[in-house]
Amino acid sequence: FQTLGDHQDITFTPYISSSTTSLAMDYRRAFLRGDLTIDSSFAYDDIEDGQRGHVDLKYTARSPQDYTLDLSLEGVRDEAYLLDYDISDQDFVRSAIELEKTSARENLGISFAHVKSLREDELNGEVPSVALTAHYERRRIPNAFGGDLRLRGDFLSQYRYSNLNSANAPAGQIGGRDTTRATLSSLWDRTWISGSGVVSDISLEAHGDVYYISQDSNYPHVSSYLTPFAGVRLSYPLQRKREQDNLIIRPTSQLVWSPNKVRAIPNEDSLSIEFDAGNAFLTSRSPGIDLRELGTRLNTGIEVDWQHEGGDIAELSVVRILPISTPENGISSLAPEWSIAGNYQWGDGSNLETRINLDDDFAPIRSSSRFGFEQGPNQVAITYVYLAQNSVQQSDTESNSIGLEVDYQLSTLWDSEIEWLFDVEEGKSREATLALSYNNECVQIGFSISRRFTASAIVEPTTTLGIEVELLGITKRVDGTVSKRTCNGI
Repeated sequence: FQTLGDHQDITFTPYISSSTTSLAMDYRRAFLRGDLTIDSSFAYDDIEDGQRGHVDLKYTARSPQDYTLDLSLEGVRDEAYLLDYDISDQDFVRSAIELEKTSARENLGISFAHVKSLREDELNGEVPSVALTAHYERRRIPNAFGGDLRLRGDFLSQYRYSNLNSANAPAGQIGGRDTTRATLSSLWDRTWISGSGVVSDISLEAHGDVYYISQDSNYPHVSSYLTPFAGVRLSYPLQRKREQDNLIIRPTSQLVWSPNKVRAIPNEDSLSIEFDAGNAFLTSRSPGIDLRELGTRLNTGIEVDWQHEGGDIAELSVVRILPISTPENGISSLAPEWSIAGNYQWGDGSNLETRINLDDDFAPIRSSSRFGFEQGPNQVAITYVYLAQNSVQQSDTESNSIGLEVDYQLSTLWDSEIEWLFDVEEGKSREATLALSYNNECVQIGFSISRRFTASAIVEPTTTLGIEVELLGITKRVDGTVSKRTCNGI
């Protein structure tokens, strides 16, 4: 580690073994209105022929007018390098230049990006590698009729390197479809509270979309759509407050209407759709623009919050979507579902939370649960995640996994950590880590062994042994649960 004046520094990390020779470099510089970091490395090893390496540059600049400019540049020599050297588990590299501005009444964003996939089963020619996006949103409070009015414009143009018409692409491939889209939206919302405590809300929306699609004869070359939404929501919060606890119950119902007109466009920005109490009462649960939740439906649910003077807290929400009318092909009805979520927190810091989504036949679509126990510096967390095969969620296979995390202080000087991830469907472990650390007033020493069991055509299962030594310095004090004596020398 070497400082280069008051505002920049650089760190070199060499590594030599019988299998690899590598060097990592981390550079940082602070400007008056910005920051620059460059993380890079290169290696020669017995895994791949020739030099391997990566670079990750990030620069952020802030102007007095509240504009933020972000520049990022990522590159890697081969698809498996980041995972082989435990740098990152990301499955793509992205380089972009982005300009943003956010204030109380407006939001602006412009981005030009290039993406390269690192997935072994994905062809980079069929990935939308080059994308230009922009959005502008302005918020107003109309004097004439009150409420909240938002006007928004969105633009997207994405390009694939492949010249193959997507209509002629083999099964499982996308082809070279290129898409340009422009959208104008208007959204108005107003809330009233009656004297009896009934909360009513009215939402009106209109979205105009224009699409230009090339290299895909499955869809019209140019198409446009106008999609209105209207929603009415009623809620009646109830509270019971006693000396030792407080209970709040919020039953809510919402009727949402939108036309059943089918949109003949490819869905590229709403491939993963979540459903929970947080988005159940939106006019559309779809996270993007290509897929909108069309038709008429009734959203209904109940939320319960309970707090006890002893520190216990309980939360429960049950939400149900009841479609009344849906488009003929049903792609935008998003399937009727139940969403049930619960959370219980004990006064001692222990916590149990769970979330499950069920289809109309009460079969689980996805679920996740986590139990956490905390006592002083010791922590235990057990997680369970399940995702069923589901066409709406673009999930071709069933996923089922259990995770364990343990942090345990063996003594005032020794700490231990265990992490384990088990794939129930495959019947084998995915990852496992065991770590020990020694901490005193002068030095921190860490010992770790980790194993990644997953394998693919470009990545082999690996075992990593690690030793890390950090000198805390002379006369420096340690802030934490370890000994706080002063180091007078090693």
